[in-house]
Amino acid sequence: MRVGKEVYLRSAGDEVRAGIRPVFQDFHVLHMTGQYDYPIHQHENYEVILIDRGPYTCSLNQVEITIGQHEVLLIKPGDWHCDHLRHGQRHYVLHFLLTDGLRQPGSTVNLFNEWVAPQGQVCTAPMPDEAHTFDLLEGESRQSDCYAANIQDAMLEAFFWRMVRNLPLESISPQFRRRSAEQDFAGRLYRLFEEHVQENLRVEDLAALIQISKRSLSMKCRALLGDSPAQLFTRFKIQKAAQLLTHTDRPVKEISYELGFENPYHFSRVFKRIHGTTPSALRSQAD
Repeated sequence: MRVGKEVYLRSAGDEVRAGIRPVFQDFHVLHMTGQYDYPIHQHENYEVILIDRGPYTCSLNQVEITIGQHEVLLIKPGDWHCDHLRHGQRHYVLHFLLTDGLRQPGSTVNLFNEWVAPQGQVCTAPMPDEAHTFDLLEGESRQSDCYAANIQDAMLEAFFWRMVRNLPLESISPQFRRRSAEQDFAGRLYRLFEEHVQENLRVEDLAALIQISKRSLSMKCRALLGDSPAQLFTRFKIQKAAQLLTHTDRPVKEISYELGFENPYHFSRVFKRIHGTTPSALRSQAD
């Protein structure tokens, strides 16, 4: 028996962004010559097994299952797993963590229902050319720059959400579905901020654009994002202003009017209250 195994690790990089995010750890490719039963083991993280050449059989939580070419098995933390590896098999194995940084950086969320059956953890491959996706992940593992880890996480994120879409709906935990909806709300809200950053929208205006009541908008913002809609919009404007001050030579007056402030003096007061320094001082530090 011989196992051809190529292992690729996560590059060093920044922390995970807020919200439900899969964090890439590593993946490897298994090419089997002969046969081998991998000892039963319990998983501490999520493991994706994607079949390139099968069939693949295993025992998952004492249930024997078989999956074929271009199918995916997603193993969750706590699962007991034993691979039955056979001659001619070729499959990808990818490990990741699932974090929930919108609630608390580094916290976790359960993807599956506790009672999910092993077959409920199987779906069709989420990408049209998964081999190309894994080749790109492998290529980034060889990069030593500061972008590689973020690129790996972004690629995994697209793969992950497509995979979740393909899983049986009844397999997904209510907690995960609720958090996904909350994350969608936050994303839609910040896209509205971006689209209307030059305006002074009232809370009722934001509520109408996002199509919920003013009261619901305020409650969701405080519960999920920790502040009122008006303060979140103002903080968004100040963050945008800081980027413009740091990376452009545009006058402070011009930036203040572009972001919808009444006048440069009002802009400077708000900027200092939120950012802790004046616009001019921030630009001087950047220079």
